[in-house]
Amino acid sequence: MNGLSDQLTIDANPVPGTNTEDLDPDLLDEVKRHLRTTGSRALNGSENQWLRYIKITDTTGELTMAGLLCLGIYPQEAFPNHLIDVAVHPGNTKSTTAHTRFLDRKVCDGHIPAMLHDCLQTIKKNLRVRRVVSGSQGQDVLEIPEDVLREALANAVMHRDYSEQALAQRIHVDIYPDRVEIISPGGFPGAKSPKDLLDGIHATRNRILARLLATIPTPADNGGVLAESNGSGIPRMFAAMREAGLPVPEYDVDIAQVKVTLRRFGLMEPSVNEWLSGALGEDYHPTEGIALVLARELGVVSIADMRTQTGQDSDDLREALHRLRDRGLLAEMRPDHFRIPTPEDRLSEAKREILKSLSPTTPMSSRNIAKATGRSLASLRPILSRLVDSGLIQATAPPTSRNRAYLLPEG
Repeated sequence: MNGLSDQLTIDANPVPGTNTEDLDPDLLDEVKRHLRTTGSRALNGSENQWLRYIKITDTTGELTMAGLLCLGIYPQEAFPNHLIDVAVHPGNTKSTTAHTRFLDRKVCDGHIPAMLHDCLQTIKKNLRVRRVVSGSQGQDVLEIPEDVLREALANAVMHRDYSEQALAQRIHVDIYPDRVEIISPGGFPGAKSPKDLLDGIHATRNRILARLLATIPTPADNGGVLAESNGSGIPRMFAAMREAGLPVPEYDVDIAQVKVTLRRFGLMEPSVNEWLSGALGEDYHPTEGIALVLARELGVVSIADMRTQTGQDSDDLREALHRLRDRGLLAEMRPDHFRIPTPEDRLSEAKREILKSLSPTTPMSSRNIAKATGRSLASLRPILSRLVDSGLIQATAPPTSRNRAYLLPEG
């Protein structure tokens, strides 16, 4: 129990030999301006008392660990491995050969705001961007929403383990062709687990650091701060990924680390987008795109899979999947489970279309059946022959007759 208590208060510990001369004066001014704008009473004391009130310094005037990490000119003088290591890999796994080079590499240092900025810029540089036009306006959209990346990175520095042993480890950001992984030392704080992520209840290991991050304005100076620290960040991440047509973040947690995986399988991958555009048209709906990609990647896509990835209502998803089935783009294997159609599935779909076009009273020629189903005569002839042989339809004349037509059996 004492070990947990130590972990929860370690960011308040003083860093020997430090003082306010080690703080970034410009960043300190931004924090003070934010406190004044928000009406904080921390500024009601004497000139520098506010530094102690919000735990940038301790009672002796030394910087707290949180104060140095968030606002120090160069915290790595005291904590050399307090870094974010960004690596861009050429394949979907880390290479085990000595000859494979990273496509890009950036080791981010400085105070936390600088590290987050440099890390985010490096990630953005190595992700794809597409142009989205709405009316007369165009906008460049990152394949993983920037707010999701920013929140995931802020969580990594805010909730990581800052104990002496854990500080020997860096935060790692690994960028692969199909995903971005953010790995931070230490498991979830307190009793939090992956299944509790969306409960909106805030839990933190580093309370002073979290509070300080909530006073540092974002570089965009849009009224936001680096971390809200109120439990809303992860639900917003999930919502933003769903809105972008991407799988929700995946959390892999053990006692040693937290790994967050953000999938790029995005509908923006050129080959995937080309495939989807060919199947669905240029202006396809993201939900339909996700369904086809999941079916292709997983082999089978279910209503439950789609609900997990999109957060949409089951009935709406079922309707979307049925539309894809009716267009011949998915085959329903069993209720609420679909796959990319095999040749046999497509044959079955063609049979259904033929049967739907016929009646028991009015014979229809093969040419008219082709018009009704949108299929070619050449593809229909063997199917019509099989349907006749199976007794599902009747022919009005021998196969060699030009007057041969088809109808459904009576009854």
